[in-house]
Amino acid sequence: MAKGGQYWVYEYLFAKKDRDNIENDELLAFRLQAKSYAGLNEQQVGQLVTNGDFVEICHDDKTEIQK
Repeated sequence: MAKGGQYWVYEYLFAKKDRDNIENDELLAFRLQAKSYAGLNEQQVGQLVTNGDFVEICHDDKTEIQK
């Protein structure tokens, strides 16, 4: 979550029919990554969106994705 706004970051999704769960080493890596994401400010998140590293999915209009 960045100051002045709220962000949800989906890094890795999988269908349960394809895989039971993530491995312990993957879980540790995702936890570390989550801590680094939590430290981002609003400008940094905006830059990641601008660079295409993050893709913003507009929740106000579920049919559009920001590019």
